[in-house]
Amino acid sequence: MNEADVKIYDKKQIRGKILSIMVPMALENMLQVMMGIVSSAMVGRLTVACISAQGMCHKLIDIIYVIYKGIGVGLTVKVSQKHAQGVNDECKKYFEQTVVSLLGLTVIFAAIYWGLSSA
Repeated sequence: MNEADVKIYDKKQIRGKILSIMVPMALENMLQVMMGIVSSAMVGRLTVACISAQGMCHKLIDIIYVIYKGIGVGLTVKVSQKHAQGVNDECKKYFEQTVVSLLGLTVIFAAIYWGLSSA
């Protein structure tokens, strides 16, 4: 990459780009917290066994969420590296491979949940 290819951004542009990424992420996290609160409030009126089951299921969902989030962060790093190098075909390849892998992983997790729910 030549020095002539490097873009110079001012602070206002950088803040705008960061906010355009940060706001949707913050909203997603707030909605997830609200979902947990609503779920707990609905189950809170039931028996102790139901509350325990909801807590255990929520922990399983949290584990799966961490796995998906880790894969997403890894994809972001690889795609941004390739994009900075100007290799956009590789970006598309990484994205497609990740989507296909996550679809397979989702089927596996769904089968596990289905198996646990019928036990």
